[in-house]
Amino acid sequence: MKRVNFFLPYIFVFIFFAGCSKTKLKDNKQLLTSHYSEETYQQVEDIFTNNSEYADNMTKFILHEIIPSLPADTNRTLLDIGAGPSHITQMLSKYFSSISIVEPNQKYLELYKKRGYNAYFSNFQDVVLPEKFHFVLCSHVLYHVKHSNWPVFLKKMKRSIIKGGKGMLVIGAPRGEFENFGKSLKSNLPNDYSNTSLLKKILTDLNFSFSVTPRAYTFKTSNYADFYIVIELFTITDYYELEAFNRLSISQKNEIYAKIHNFCQSCKKDNGEYELVIEDDILVFDA
Repeated sequence: MKRVNFFLPYIFVFIFFAGCSKTKLKDNKQLLTSHYSEETYQQVEDIFTNNSEYADNMTKFILHEIIPSLPADTNRTLLDIGAGPSHITQMLSKYFSSISIVEPNQKYLELYKKRGYNAYFSNFQDVVLPEKFHFVLCSHVLYHVKHSNWPVFLKKMKRSIIKGGKGMLVIGAPRGEFENFGKSLKSNLPNDYSNTSLLKKILTDLNFSFSVTPRAYTFKTSNYADFYIVIELFTITDYYELEAFNRLSISQKNEIYAKIHNFCQSCKKDNGEYELVIEDDILVFDA
């Protein structure tokens, strides 16, 4: 796997103050709304998927809770919003006759072609879909959408589901070790950061009927650089809207990066591996 050389502990603070980060920032031409480049996102998704139980955990939930509840139809269709490397999509492929993906990261073009997906390289808010779907999955995508646009996003998602179909959202839960770490950023942390509490409020305001199921899974690796960049990207993406983070001063950003480094070091176990249990919530609603 191709690796990006990230920050070594003993030169950590110096690198940030010197402005020499090896993390690639976004290209102005990219569709992905993020502080990070499409390449960095692809690398982080590969690292995380290969070193966590996330994809298997989510797939098992869908197979047990979603698939049996869908309309009995031999031509079931799936829409995956923000599929990334499409590990979950691929594990579900035999249960659907057609799979469509809305994904802003164009690095996955060849992969989607190879797997025969109908791919729309766009943000979900902008894409025009020619059909409705039996199941619409949206996992860890809302971080890239302004909170003020969540209602429009969610209503469009619901309109994309056929009668009797299901929609499923996955988002970080306001509990657990990672959440406690987030509280350590409270000097720079907005009160309305992206998590289940905010999402539940908006769904309730929109009169959605939904269920919430907690899930937890472990991310672990012996490679510090891999562990660090995953936690860095998750922290910046989960807790800060893009514009809010960009408004922070260099010293404020350096303070955040230093806290991420310290947190990663605290996750090191006696066997030398870095390990963190991450908690999410799954929210399921009907069309």
